[in-house]
Amino acid sequence: METVREYLSEKASVLKYMALGGLIISLIAFVLRIILLGAIYMILKNFDCLGVRVYGEALLATTLIMIGGTYIPGGFIGGLYIGYKVKDEKLRIVLVFSALLGCTVLLASMFFFLGYRVTYYLEMERGLRISVFLPLLGVLVGTYLGGYSANWGKEEEEISEGKLVLEEAPISLALTDIRGVGSRRAKRLRAAGIETVEDLVKASPRVLSAKTGIPEKTIQRIIEHAKRMVEKESLRSMS
Repeated sequence: METVREYLSEKASVLKYMALGGLIISLIAFVLRIILLGAIYMILKNFDCLGVRVYGEALLATTLIMIGGTYIPGGFIGGLYIGYKVKDEKLRIVLVFSALLGCTVLLASMFFFLGYRVTYYLEMERGLRISVFLPLLGVLVGTYLGGYSANWGKEEEEISEGKLVLEEAPISLALTDIRGVGSRRAKRLRAAGIETVEDLVKASPRVLSAKTGIPEKTIQRIIEHAKRMVEKESLRSMS
């Protein structure tokens, strides 16, 4: 029963971060689009060049500006948030669904508030009409860049932190001293080969989750609690 509650809690957290990330993406991109379109209009009006907007080249240039100035930055900021909150193998899936959600909300907002046509065409030279769906492409690229930028080097940091803590880990700590580890959970950890706090600190959350059936997020939290306890015990022994 406890495992089911933990699993549902973990899934609810992931869905919450996915939804919030999508809303951040759509909001940032929508605001940036309004600002950029206003700036382009003011510049063209200032130089008395509003007529160039009817040309295909001007439409292409505006579209490229929108990709680089609204969709990619919006996705990047949303991706940073998601990458900061979701730090496991689910990140790629969460990024994709957040980008899809954010782009859907963005397109709906642009359609209802700005009169944007979701499917449109660019008139290229040689009379070629190419259907484009660039907002989704820009949001996806930006979301992936932001998500993996926030996650950059995390595994290396965890390894180095684990080594540092192991050097100072006192033997006196028991598994049940760690927050979130009761007698039942300690038995499951021992059955998976985790006999000491040192074993727990250097364990892989993913592997340990597979062996014990405890959700990976819960394992990560337990390991973090163990590291903090080790640090406190080390400081206490030094004083």
